[in-house]
Amino acid sequence: MESLSKSTSFETPFWIRLFKPLNPLIASIINSVTWHFRKQNRIAKFGDLTFFTALELQNPHFDFSSRILMAYINQLNLNGKSVLDINSGTGCVAISAARSGAMVTAFDQRALAISLIAKNAELNAVRAEIKIVRGDIFARNLETEKFDFILYQNDRQLNLQESENVGNFFKMASLNVGESGKIVFVPPTGWPVPQMIDLIQKHGFKLGNHQRFIRFFEQFFILEFERN
Repeated sequence: MESLSKSTSFETPFWIRLFKPLNPLIASIINSVTWHFRKQNRIAKFGDLTFFTALELQNPHFDFSSRILMAYINQLNLNGKSVLDINSGTGCVAISAARSGAMVTAFDQRALAISLIAKNAELNAVRAEIKIVRGDIFARNLETEKFDFILYQNDRQLNLQESENVGNFFKMASLNVGESGKIVFVPPTGWPVPQMIDLIQKHGFKLGNHQRFIRFFEQFFILEFERN
């Protein structure tokens, strides 16, 4: 599991900008190389945690954003806290939070994800600590339930690179995050982070702790928001 760095700069290093045009090719090569491994190895292990995976969902072995979010969770005191994990996928982040003492709601709209979350929660002995909800995050499936932490890593289901989607997401979050709660967000690589932070702040949130991670030719961020 990753250890978190202390870099907080939003400036993209020169060598990452230099290789940016090659990123689609690099990603295609990596996906091709790892596809056979992911097909043959449907179990991922992290420390004492074990997860069944599926080709259709992000595999935590190769999904760096999942791994840094799991590492982030391990730094928090989640005992007795309520956590919403959006687009939970295999449930690796939700299960990490539950193992840290949180009561977790794992939310996803995909039937395969819902099945795997339940299976992995049973496998890691935290099924009682995880409530599983299937639905569209914008369809108000969660009513006005409040959470101490909302965890979200962007993927193809909800493209937060679009300003309208960012606004809709944080309108939803404002209804579900507690007064002293936090939204922990891992945006996609290539996201115009400073500009989008400005947009998010217009929806009543301010940036708190944030960290940057460099991996090969990409940079990743964990952004923590709280109410103004």
